Amino acid sequence: ESEVEEGEEGEEDDEPRLKYQRLGASVAELLKSDTARCLAVHARFLVLGTGSGLLVVLDFNGNEVRRFAPHSGVVNDLSVDVAGGDQGAWA
Repeated sequence: ESEVEEGEEGEEDDEPRLKYQRLGASVAELLKSDTARCLAVHARFLVLGTGSGLLVVLDFNGNEVRRFAPHSGVVNDLSVDVAGGDQGAWA
C-alpha cells in the first residue's frame, strides 16, 4: 500500500511549457514614452491599452497596424468582439 501512495505522489502533472517571444518592432519604441496597462488578444491581432489613453492595434510580431486615442487617461481594460471589428476600452 505504501508503494502505491509513493507512486501517486510522483505522478503529478507537469506544468505545460509555453513558447513565447517578446513583442518587438513598434512596441519597444512605444514603451520608451508610455506604459502598457492591458492587452487584448484576438485570433488576428493584439490591442494594447496604454497609460496615456492610447489603443494600439498590433500584428503578432509587434508591428503597429492602427493607433487611436479614445481616452485622455489610463486604459484599464479592453474587449474585442469575436469578429474583430470593434474594440472597447475602459478608462
